[in-house]
Amino acid sequence: MASRWVLLFLSTVLFASSANAHLLNMSKARVELAPGGDVTVTVAVDLLRTAGDRPAYYALSQRLDPSTDPVILELLADLPGAVRLEFGDQALPLTLVSVRFPDLSEDIYLDPLSWPQVVIGLTGSADRLDRASVTPILVVRFTDEFFFEEPIATTVIDTSTGINQTRWLVTGQRSPDFDASAWLGLEPVTTKLRKTNSLQSFINYLVAGILHILPGGLDHLLFVAGLMLASRTVKQLVLTVSLFTLAHSVTLIAGALGWVQASPWLIEPLILASIIWVGVVNVRAVEPGASSRVVVFLFGLLHGFGFAGALRELELPAEQTITALLAFNVGVEIGQLTFLAILLLCYAAIAKVMIQPAALLPVVQPIRRAGGAVMIAVSIGLALGLAGVI
Repeated sequence: MASRWVLLFLSTVLFASSANAHLLNMSKARVELAPGGDVTVTVAVDLLRTAGDRPAYYALSQRLDPSTDPVILELLADLPGAVRLEFGDQALPLTLVSVRFPDLSEDIYLDPLSWPQVVIGLTGSADRLDRASVTPILVVRFTDEFFFEEPIATTVIDTSTGINQTRWLVTGQRSPDFDASAWLGLEPVTTKLRKTNSLQSFINYLVAGILHILPGGLDHLLFVAGLMLASRTVKQLVLTVSLFTLAHSVTLIAGALGWVQASPWLIEPLILASIIWVGVVNVRAVEPGASSRVVVFLFGLLHGFGFAGALRELELPAEQTITALLAFNVGVEIGQLTFLAILLLCYAAIAKVMIQPAALLPVVQPIRRAGGAVMIAVSIGLALGLAGVI
């Protein structure tokens, strides 16, 4: 059985076409500082929550001229103020100039696993700043009026110098300092100010990794829950989760660095298959053996490709790649361990009340089987959604 999984995995990687994985429904923002003092901010967001529901979202996409449509402009009225480009105590005013919906079919807009993103253009000019007192350090911040998905993958680039910086931000969080002195036509700031704050960078990607798991990683959480339910002892749980962690770390690094790429159209169904497999193991109340650990490792490799897809969305500068990979992976592990701890505490509380004598592991068979059945049902539902059936 294990050898069949090896062949399946190798065929997936070797014959997969390159593509970007979905995995994280996040917003994106790109701030471009152009020569002469102009700035363009391009924001890509999912308007589902703003529209109200998927049919309403599709109806908005069918309006003749979104950039001038009064209904759409009213929905986005707070956006220019929600994207803050701060130079010390001055904020550069932005103006909404364009709105472009993706040209997709109604079925895709209605698909529960599809996240069409609207591309919104904002512009501004350094002429609207008081140059006599302006601070040449740019900080990007999104206020609470930014009613869209988080985290926000934010890239700042000075097109004249090529200096760029990418971070994942959440509302209220400030970006690291960005040297905008060349754009403002001022003397360069000191080398110390120009350098990226490594600790802040690490924290940003650490938080992004945690958010990718809690609350965004339903498929990953289901698989980890299945491993917990199937474990006979805490030692066995630690060993299994460690194998899974090692595996997804390998493909996270390889995929994010572009060494290996796999098609999400194959990876996504196989990740769902991993949840069905661990669900069946629990429903059958089978005690996992050595062959099962091989399967866990192989499925861990698949989950790692999913994580890599999220990191590739950031277009990381080369000098930040190692920090980002390390921090994101640590964040993923923190999210994973936090989830496991919550599961174990919940089960311990249930066991103390319902089971005599109480025991942390193994999980009693009725709960294990029920948990496995839920995993299978959720996975089948997600698979049908992915296929456009529901």
